[in-house]
Amino acid sequence: MEHCSYELSVQLRDAGFPQPTFVSGQVWWRTRIHSGKNVACLFLTTGAGVLDFLWVPLDGLGDPDFGRRDYVYAPTALDILEELPKMFALTRLDNDKWGVVHGLMVLLEGDEACTILSEQWKNLKSKKLL
Repeated sequence: MEHCSYELSVQLRDAGFPQPTFVSGQVWWRTRIHSGKNVACLFLTTGAGVLDFLWVPLDGLGDPDFGRRDYVYAPTALDILEELPKMFALTRLDNDKWGVVHGLMVLLEGDEACTILSEQWKNLKSKKLL
């Protein structure tokens, strides 16, 4: 399943979507690049078959969130669906679009599964239903 775009991933993170612990095989978007003397290469992450070094500022090593502000998790549609209540499902509609359904009712439909699932997640989150 495809991963969310950078813009959608940032919107989800800013709305409170869980940002998991870095593990091999995840896809993370880089939000900024450090330059200068006060940076260190901390560890290697992998995602989408691309190896990437995580650079962190040396003055941030005591910060429990060091480096995390520089990356945003790129969830798949399945990752978002798993964060929704079990009453919601994703289906392919007759018009070849994706649909978020609740029972027999189609709540949202669109060309990209990540987009409509994230809209449903952000909607529920804004109403404090998650």
